[in-house]
Amino acid sequence: MSCTASKIGGVMVEQTFKLHWLIYLKIVGHYLLAIVTFGVWLPVANYVSLHWYCFKQGIKNQRVYIREGILNRSFKDVSLVSQESITLNQTFWQRLIKIGDLTLTGQGNNQLTLIYLQDPIKVKAQIQTASRKKG
Repeated sequence: MSCTASKIGGVMVEQTFKLHWLIYLKIVGHYLLAIVTFGVWLPVANYVSLHWYCFKQGIKNQRVYIREGILNRSFKDVSLVSQESITLNQTFWQRLIKIGDLTLTGQGNNQLTLIYLQDPIKVKAQIQTASRKKG
């Protein structure tokens, strides 16, 4: 669920949400395909691996964020102060392996979707707890 968390003065500074193990299976699949194709697929496998290595999502300074990108960085966030709703998107099969997506809606047209979350119900509870502590 979270791989890093720290508190300063009782306020959570950062919490990063873990990706589901299915992502790692996807990466292994790309490398197996690279072996089968005698290395032709290796650049794609390396790109996919680096993409997920550089992909981070979590809570930092009262904001829920997604950071991604290998050469170019993309940073999207929603303030916990302006957050209006959290929607859980999960199919039956995703429920069986405890994977899902959360969509956070902020004021205005501000929307953020956290993807491939490991145990999204606990992540939703963590976000709601952090939202209540916004003071």
